[in-house]
Amino acid sequence: MAGFTLYSSSTPVFDYITIVVNVIGGISYLAWVYAVGNKANESLQKQNIKLEIFKYFNFGFILIIGSVLTMFFLSNGIVTSSFMEEGITFHVSYTRPLIVALIFIASLLFTVLIAAKALVSAEQNKEAEFGDYFTTLLMFAVSWIGLWFIQPRAQKL
Repeated sequence: MAGFTLYSSSTPVFDYITIVVNVIGGISYLAWVYAVGNKANESLQKQNIKLEIFKYFNFGFILIIGSVLTMFFLSNGIVTSSFMEEGITFHVSYTRPLIVALIFIASLLFTVLIAAKALVSAEQNKEAEFGDYFTTLLMFAVSWIGLWFIQPRAQKL
């Protein structure tokens, strides 16, 4: 999830390329987490094991998408407000409010935590404790390294 910067210059072309690459990377990461979590949950359902926390998995993705869209609209000045005070007009443009960023971070951590718990639970054929899936959670967080360890485990399911 680290930001990628191709080039910094006064021409906006490279900024647009950087934005497109970052969006593709973010969507790919979220799709990977979603695929691993759902595959692990399907494996658990075949074993008649139900994770109670998994019912919030899809809701977490809705929160992620909603908070990203909210930050996009607010940071690009699409949402502005004006007010007058003693004949002077003030224009206020909102830029990435802290609460929306915190909702994004919390929902991302929560969904990755659920995916890691589902994967380890499916491997162990029982509901895993936090200590059991902590390293898997870290591998999801460092996805460019964790991909090489998590993907083979998910394919075995």
